[in-house]
Amino acid sequence: MSQSCPLSCRTGRCGVLLLTVVILSLLLLLLLAPAADARHGLCVTGDYGPWTLRSPAADTEPVDVSNSHESDFQQRLVSYDGTLYVVWLTEEEEPEVTEFIQMRALGPEGWSDRVVVNNAVPGEGHFEGTDIRVAGYDVVVHDGLLWFVWSTPSPDQTDGTDGDIVVRSFDGEAWSPILEITPAGDSAIDITPTATSTGDRMVVAWATGTSAGRRIVTTSMANGTWGEMVPVTLLEDGGDDFNPRVASIPGGAFFAWHHRDPTAEEPTQVTIQARVEDAGGFGRAFPISGSAGHEDMWVDMRWHDEAMMIAW
Repeated sequence: MSQSCPLSCRTGRCGVLLLTVVILSLLLLLLLAPAADARHGLCVTGDYGPWTLRSPAADTEPVDVSNSHESDFQQRLVSYDGTLYVVWLTEEEEPEVTEFIQMRALGPEGWSDRVVVNNAVPGEGHFEGTDIRVAGYDVVVHDGLLWFVWSTPSPDQTDGTDGDIVVRSFDGEAWSPILEITPAGDSAIDITPTATSTGDRMVVAWATGTSAGRRIVTTSMANGTWGEMVPVTLLEDGGDDFNPRVASIPGGAFFAWHHRDPTAEEPTQVTIQARVEDAGGFGRAFPISGSAGHEDMWVDMRWHDEAMMIAW
């Protein structure tokens, strides 16, 4: 027994020493390894510009896509006809606060020039207007075209200055004219449009507001013709409905929006509600969230694996 003890102690010390060497080696490898996000994924950084687009290659420097000294924000990425497009809002403060939509394309020869989407004739250069705001926009691929939808109070693009919804399309080379899709003579303030393609239709929804409150409405285009504006929510149902989202589902569309009920125990609480539209029309509205004491904001959703996935 007296002679086996020294051997046992030596074996134990060697085991501890070996384990220590292994742990230190692993730590050294982790410290020397390049960061994973530098090699994988496509990410946009910066919220009030200039913002950058980072490519998957570890040795590629970030690209200043917006290339301006103004505030650039609400950037979107969309792939259309084999080309990656980056879309964003730019805000200028002089001579008046003005917002406009810009776009650049990443093709085989590199980045294209900046294009001002909401100019009457898009092209490189400055937005042709002042004191104009973009109260929300969206971009979607439908029927072989890239479609843009936004809210504008511009009297050059709508029949008033209250804020209306307009659309235009792009085929990779040419632009369509800007078309207002809110009803003629509409005096409501129409903002935060959202769009999706169901395959046979392009569906657009937005929040429309008057002194009586806000509600969600929608319209759709099929075979090149826009239908009438129809309500998704009703003022007589009570509450305040805003910031809608729409997504395609098999056989129809799924609408979600933020809801505030001024008669509730917590009148400032924001919840998320939804309705489904299919060939039979609209189903009943139902709550997605509703935890007391919380404000459930910034909903997004997508049909995935035979289910509607919703995040907020």
